[in-house]
Amino acid sequence: MDRLVTPQSESVQMRRAPIAVWTLVIFWAWSAFVFGFYAIDLARLSSGICFVVSGALAAAMLKRIKVALFASAFLTSVSLGASIARVIFTHSRDNTGMRFSIAACAIGLLALYAHQTRSSSQWFLLPNTRLGRLLFWLLCMLVTLISEFAFAILFNRRS
Repeated sequence: MDRLVTPQSESVQMRRAPIAVWTLVIFWAWSAFVFGFYAIDLARLSSGICFVVSGALAAAMLKRIKVALFASAFLTSVSLGASIARVIFTHSRDNTGMRFSIAACAIGLLALYAHQTRSSSQWFLLPNTRLGRLLFWLLCMLVTLISEFAFAILFNRRS
């Protein structure tokens, strides 16, 4: 039996964040920790900016800010493209780096999947339709492909 679910009743039902959202929060909190360490250790402004963005995304996920979900998916797709480019262009040079890059690709794919689970859609009060999921994956693939080619150009310039 189908029941009518309104955004108000969903927000009442989901008082705590689901596991998929906590996975994304932990992902961005860990990123903030690593970038914070590099910002202090290497005294780089870019790491400090990434620290602030990662921390803000982790906090915004728990506050149900929809823009954070889309920004998180976009940044995860960009990092996935960078990891794929790293696997393609540095695989013969360093075996340990190859394993790290493949692990980064797997983590990126799992993080993208966590963005599209039913529970994360309910948490952010978004419709979870087949067309919406298809468009999400197509957009993520496009962003990943563009970033892969951008990082490939960067890797070719370095060598």
